[in-house]
Amino acid sequence: MGKEFTRSDSSEACAGILFRAGGKFLLVLHAVENRWMGPGGHLESGETAEQAAVRECIEEVGSCPDGKRWVAQHGDYTTFIQDCKPFDVRLNSESLAFNWFGADELPENMHPAVANLIADLSGNELDIAKAIQRGELASPQFYESMALFDVRVTGTGTSYRSAHDEYVYRPPENFLSDEFVERCNGLPLIFEHPDKTRLTTEEFRNRSIGIIILPYIKNDEVWGIAKVFDLDAAELMQTSHTSTSPMVAFRKTGSTASIEIDGNQVLIEGDPSFIEHLAVCVAGVWDKGGEPSGINLGDSIMADEDKVPAWADALIKRFDAIEAKEKERADAEEKKEKERADAEEAEKAKLKGETSEEAKKVEEEEERKERKDSEEEKKREEEKADSAKVIAGMAAEIKALNAKLQPLSNADRDALSVAQAKADRVAQMFGDSVNAPLYGESPIAYRKRLAEKFKAHSKDFAEIKLDSLDGPTFDIVEAKIYADAQTVALAPATGAGRGRLMPIVTKENGREITRYSGDPMAWMAPFISPSVGIAINKGAK
Repeated sequence: MGKEFTRSDSSEACAGILFRAGGKFLLVLHAVENRWMGPGGHLESGETAEQAAVRECIEEVGSCPDGKRWVAQHGDYTTFIQDCKPFDVRLNSESLAFNWFGADELPENMHPAVANLIADLSGNELDIAKAIQRGELASPQFYESMALFDVRVTGTGTSYRSAHDEYVYRPPENFLSDEFVERCNGLPLIFEHPDKTRLTTEEFRNRSIGIIILPYIKNDEVWGIAKVFDLDAAELMQTSHTSTSPMVAFRKTGSTASIEIDGNQVLIEGDPSFIEHLAVCVAGVWDKGGEPSGINLGDSIMADEDKVPAWADALIKRFDAIEAKEKERADAEEKKEKERADAEEAEKAKLKGETSEEAKKVEEEEERKERKDSEEEKKREEEKADSAKVIAGMAAEIKALNAKLQPLSNADRDALSVAQAKADRVAQMFGDSVNAPLYGESPIAYRKRLAEKFKAHSKDFAEIKLDSLDGPTFDIVEAKIYADAQTVALAPATGAGRGRLMPIVTKENGREITRYSGDPMAWMAPFISPSVGIAINKGAK
């Protein structure tokens, strides 16, 4: 402990646990800083945030009870929250005192970040939902019999629907509005779309897992806080089903239009007439070809530059501009006809003996009209050229997306299966598993994504950028990363920590083998008799 809750000056990662028993939080008085805070400290090499938090608690308060814990705050200092029963505390030299405090009993010399966190965690479900929305609490949070998740309701712009083999453009102005956000209040949250997409009474009973509250706009998307009452589904929302997909209907005649560009269908959506439900799924349309990103689990999954460019935004604006220009052109034609009639009248007046000055004015006016017509024609040509560029850009982007969506060969599918099996063997040593390959993902891209999961365990390659490596070089680096990860998983020093054992499950020759890493005293201590000291007084008579 000592640099707890550091946010800006330290590049070292830290982690700790706030233990909560009956609404009271365990806090320790730091010996150097003289401030109350939760137990915790820096991550050591090869440790996850949770492993470091457990180790620090054992060192600082004597033990770490088993039980469910989850992240309350992300950042340089990852804070876990764990509900437990009061337990015996044995302080080390880093702390002067400890106590269990209620949210309204906190001492004056509190660490401010810890005080704010306890205030957020001590509210009702609406308070906690608002704190998640503001980014002050991580998603998800568990409250009473439910979980609160930050989820995406819909994206906007351009994406690809593989089920319909079409590109779709969802206009931001129709969805990023106060009216649409208000309509999302109470939106049903279900587990995967029904086969026929639309909900029936029976499907709703079978699939409903929660509702959306506090919808809000985040950049070019609509998000909301989901109250999830099915805790089995909540577990899957943190592992396999980490995206969302809305069911939106468009009933107004002419509200959608379909155009074809280079043989690709592009559906231009209009004003949504009905938002039926939001489905939790493995991958959604508004992931836009990247990794699942519909559920906020604390880390940014896809960088902005990896998203499909919003070329259709410019296209739609260009369509609007063309329509406006057509109206302007019609008005100009009407005006020009009137001016032509006026010119004929002027010519007649000239023939009747009007002064040369009047004739000169008429001639200048005609020249001005000709210049204006020429300028308008030039402007129309420029707009046509701009539209052609937009459409050319659209064709290029569709071509790039099609390249990502090409079906894999049998050899590629075999390579993906081998890569997943290899990574799963290493992940199982940590009690974990790896994600399946994404649709259209190449074997080398999948292998690099899997290696990212384990490279933190490699001293030599923890900071390397795998995307920059060519195939042969990556083969060497990948083998070393996996070897280092296995070494870390099997090393007692990096396992469960003092006073704890960590099971490591592997499969060998068709059998499941469980080995334990950590401190043998964790199970031997209860069987050891207390030591007895004997002193012999040799001087006694």
